[in-house]
Amino acid sequence: LYSVILKSRRLADIPTIVLFSAIAMAGTVILFPFYILENGYRASFEFSTETWLSIGFIASVSSVLAFGFYQKGVELVGASTTSLYLYLLPVYATVIAISWLGETLSYVHIIGFVLIAGGLYYSTRSMRAHTQKTMENL
Repeated sequence: LYSVILKSRRLADIPTIVLFSAIAMAGTVILFPFYILENGYRASFEFSTETWLSIGFIASVSSVLAFGFYQKGVELVGASTTSLYLYLLPVYATVIAISWLGETLSYVHIIGFVLIAGGLYYSTRSMRAHTQKTMENL
């Protein structure tokens, strides 16, 4: 739904960064009451420099950069092709967990990677065949 909305003609003239900012602010407003509610039930996180740097890193990298690239991908190649890259998120998360957190690679990860790669290959193969057939008909 998000990707389809991004391709809407009404949003076509809005710059990517402005659209993302509006979406991020709306998300903050919607989630803030739940933050307050959760703080009523359990202790809040520690407000230290390290905590704020971590939050800043997460906000800038996984939010701003990731969604910015995603929006640019939708703009360039369309929602259906861009959405295929979402299936790579578990692969990225596993690689980061192994390299940064010292997690161990297991057979479950390998099986998951193979299934994801197979699904992406199958999906893109179907797209390539459809594109080639369309080009032949021109």
